[in-house]
Amino acid sequence: MNMHDALNVKYKEYHDDKIIEIKSSVAGRERQCWLRTAILDHGTGIRDDASGNVFDPFFTTKLQTDSAEMGLSVCYSIIKEYRGEIYVETESEKWTQVCFDLPCFK
Repeated sequence: MNMHDALNVKYKEYHDDKIIEIKSSVAGRERQCWLRTAILDHGTGIRDDASGNVFDPFFTTKLQTDSAEMGLSVCYSIIKEYRGEIYVETESEKWTQVCFDLPCFK
């Protein structure tokens, strides 16, 4: 929802960059198979002073919100429970990418 909202703030109408890209790949790391999923938008990005709080419950940079703002906090908890890793890369006013890695099980 955060990416959807950011795109709608930046692009009021149709635009070629008003998309959310989702990519997955499998990689070997530390003698184990990992699945990496990256989700990218070209929305408003996250301000530098806010990027360290994105996984905090109820944290928001929105002026008004209709949601409980638990999305990334819940994702963080689930991914950590399954021994995964999650991180956010962003450039303010340009893009945000959320990546998470989960170990593959046989």
